[in-house]
Amino acid sequence: QLGQAFSNLLEKSTDDHKAFSRSELDVLNSTELLKVISREKPDIILNCAAWTNVDLAEQNVLSANNVNVLGTYNLAVACLKSGSRLIHLSTDYVFDGKRRTPLRENSKKSPISAYGKSKSIGEDIVMDLLPYTGLVVRTSWLYSRWGKNFVKTILHKLHSQERGSLIHVVTDQIGQ
Repeated sequence: QLGQAFSNLLEKSTDDHKAFSRSELDVLNSTELLKVISREKPDIILNCAAWTNVDLAEQNVLSANNVNVLGTYNLAVACLKSGSRLIHLSTDYVFDGKRRTPLRENSKKSPISAYGKSKSIGEDIVMDLLPYTGLVVRTSWLYSRWGKNFVKTILHKLHSQERGSLIHVVTDQIGQ
């Protein structure tokens, strides 16, 4: 979802860029990753690759860790070798969600889910390996015309239910 949105945005720009789908470049294949980065010589790499299914990550911890930890490690090492900067997209799930005041960039992380833990480790990898050329950007409540997201789910329910019927939505979550 995020990768498609960035790719679509960059296609409309005049800046030189390349976007790769998972089938074109798998972050788990470190050899291919190094080969492509050596060939393309990017100044900046925007990492949108991630296991993002929060609920499914609980049953597939290894798969979530492969993409969010090992894939991030492979990218960070490739950036270290090539001199490319890395912008790594992360999530608010690195926190436990209990705080009722705004978080700061250096707020203590306390992930409570397999997904959050894998993303937290990925952040640590980027900052440890690339302290001067790595940047972590945390996102939350993403939505776009691609993929599965809250906005599309609500719109689908609105269009598929009878006029005047109730839509049940969680009320214990706050996003910004």
